[in-house]
Amino acid sequence: RYQKYISATLYENTSSIAVDIACDKALTKAILDEISIPVPQGGICSFEQEAVRIAEDIGYPVVVKPKCGNKGKFVFLDIQNSEDLIAVFHKVKTYDEEVIIEKYITGRDYRLLVVGGKMVAASERIPAHVISDGVHNIKELIEIENRNKLRGKGHEKPLTKIKIDELVVKMLSKQGLTLETVAERGYIIWLRENAN
Repeated sequence: RYQKYISATLYENTSSIAVDIACDKALTKAILDEISIPVPQGGICSFEQEAVRIAEDIGYPVVVKPKCGNKGKFVFLDIQNSEDLIAVFHKVKTYDEEVIIEKYITGRDYRLLVVGGKMVAASERIPAHVISDGVHNIKELIEIENRNKLRGKGHEKPLTKIKIDELVVKMLSKQGLTLETVAERGYIIWLRENAN
């Protein structure tokens, strides 16, 4: 009789209003700001000229993400210039008509668990990465890591399988790497910028 059902970050007492608020990043940010919790500078836009203006007003680097969404979908971090901003802006527009541009803030990423008004646990969210063994290329290292028993699909296990996609290729390119690169033993190869 004391059991509680939990799925990902939701449990049976999570209200639909709370879910709607959390999925609307602009509303969430406004509520946090209203109660004096620091939030990054930025704005909402629907056109690329507005996006560039917001980014220039707050200064690069910036984050580009949909106004509504979850699980880090279509979130682009550490955008350094207007050319890259416009490219990712159009990608985000395929997901949501309204786009948030905000100041990129460096630091560690934590998820906190609050029960009964008290923080009871914290976990650091570390972006997907592999560590080179000096033998296998990056694509092979990802395949090896995906065999890890802790990795599954969705929320079935503590970690999700690493998907090789455009974001992985772009992240590797930022590091001067490709999927075929065999890096020096012990080298950390970052595959994502966010920890979703």
